[in-house]
Amino acid sequence: PLPAPAAVRAVAGDSRVMVTWEPVENATGYDLHRRTVPGGSAVKVNDAPVVSMLTRDLDGNEIAPVFGLVDYRRFDDATGMPLAHEVDGAAVEGPANGTGYQYQVAAINSFDQPGERSAFTAAAVPGDKTPPGLPADLSVEAVGQTLVVTWTRVEKDQYGRRELDGMRGYHVYRSESQSDMSPAQINPAIIPQPPGATARYVDADPAIRSQFGEKEFYYRIRCVDARGNASALSSAAGGHVPDITPPAIPVAVEAEGRGVGISVLWRPNDEPDIESYAIMRSLCHRGEWFPPEHAQKREIDCGPFAMIAEISHAEALDSARVRGKAVFTDRTVPNGSPLCYAYWVKARDRSQNLSGSWPYPSAAERAGIVCQRLRDEIPPPPPVVTAVRALDGRVGIEWISAPSQDLHAFHVYRSEEERDGFRWIGGIRIEEPPAPHASLSAPYAPAAPSGCGEIPLVPHDGMTAGSFIDKSADPKTVYWYRVAAVDKDGNESPLERSVPYSTFTFKKDGPPAPAIAAVRKTAASCGLEISWTPPYDASAHLGFAVFRSPTEEGVYRQISPIVAGSSYVDAAIAAGAVYWYKVQAFDADGRPSEISPPMMGRYD
Repeated sequence: PLPAPAAVRAVAGDSRVMVTWEPVENATGYDLHRRTVPGGSAVKVNDAPVVSMLTRDLDGNEIAPVFGLVDYRRFDDATGMPLAHEVDGAAVEGPANGTGYQYQVAAINSFDQPGERSAFTAAAVPGDKTPPGLPADLSVEAVGQTLVVTWTRVEKDQYGRRELDGMRGYHVYRSESQSDMSPAQINPAIIPQPPGATARYVDADPAIRSQFGEKEFYYRIRCVDARGNASALSSAAGGHVPDITPPAIPVAVEAEGRGVGISVLWRPNDEPDIESYAIMRSLCHRGEWFPPEHAQKREIDCGPFAMIAEISHAEALDSARVRGKAVFTDRTVPNGSPLCYAYWVKARDRSQNLSGSWPYPSAAERAGIVCQRLRDEIPPPPPVVTAVRALDGRVGIEWISAPSQDLHAFHVYRSEEERDGFRWIGGIRIEEPPAPHASLSAPYAPAAPSGCGEIPLVPHDGMTAGSFIDKSADPKTVYWYRVAAVDKDGNESPLERSVPYSTFTFKKDGPPAPAIAAVRKTAASCGLEISWTPPYDASAHLGFAVFRSPTEEGVYRQISPIVAGSSYVDAAIAAGAVYWYKVQAFDADGRPSEISPPMMGRYD
């Protein structure tokens, strides 16, 4: 038999042992036998004669070629669990970490006969030196004001072999950059292997809550096995704590009314995460916006705020460099609107947090709500004169007007000509009921543009009607009257758009009442001709006035000027309609008679 190989040595690795020896002359191969320490039975570990030479050690370093074999433990690729291999019909497992092994080698001759075995080597004890696999499926989720990091538990080493001794746990690392490969460890103690499929760590460090905006943080995990081997850092996963802190309430808010549009001004916020400003609008009552819970809401409802525009922080800063404040001009206010508008500016940050509260302002925000109206340059519509009455030494004028929140006065003009020569003779200043209207001694002219404090949200009844007594009229003189409306800013309805109405004054003890002689259809003028007695006498009469009503018992209104004649044609009629007429006479001194009995007419 061949002699035993010399210089047999065993070097332990991770689940493997490298055995080397000096060659034996005439040997065609070698068998290796292994026993556990102490006192185990030797078993053959190679399933075929060993004929290879090793050129690298267990760490992969190059060595001088030497006869040898690496006895290693096999693992199932799917489960990572150890596998046995068959040697001469028996199942043999590879070296297990933590167990001592001794080896002996025998040379085989050309007749496949083993020679003498060598002495057992010194004990070689394999040990776990392989790092665990990388933690996978890393995710970061914001929960409240914390970040919860989760990952799949690691059960195998980096080669896919089951960590039979188990895992000690995990370390969590955090950085502010996804590419940072030297993040700081943040867990104070190792996180033990969980019983379930996933592990987690809750990062409640106040440092992850940014004062302004949402700051991204990146997490990596390192796994440590029971032998202290640490994995490489996992891939990074990022997350951020939601920014739920609203911006500061914009301050120094003011508004400027213009002929077209209302400008809102405010001081831009200085937080670094401001994105934009929302401009809200509602209505004011006498310079104030009332919240819904206010007691006055039972009478005055300013309504909710609605956003009319949003401008970026950059735009606000640009305008502030020019004006000293951010500026937005609301051009959606209808031209000529008499209303007073409430404006509320809200800051929005990049996380879409709005300053203050919504949908109604907080007590602190109410101080920043400003009321403003257009600098009114558009006059109100002219009133409609409803009556011009001849009285004893006076003339009474009555009118109605379209309601307007800023209507403040009515001016009365008089002329002895129908179209020209009108001059101001008086007027009234509108007072809120129950106070009576005040007489004007001079045309109304405001000392300064009116403010919102003077403008009610809703017109009151006193703004829709008025009357005036002309005490300066001379008897027997025919006068024409026009009435103009004036708003609080002094804008007056154009006099030429006011329809003139005429009458005269008189003295009592007038002439006898006339009688209507006939009401006849006139083909030439498509009207009704009213004739009366006594006939007109220039020496005895100033003239006659004709009145009309749609019903016999209805209100009769004057439809004619003072007629120096014995008939009058009413051309403002509709075919088939019934009309009732009365006539009044005026003597040479302008004194009126009683009004005549009525007579009906119809144009068929």
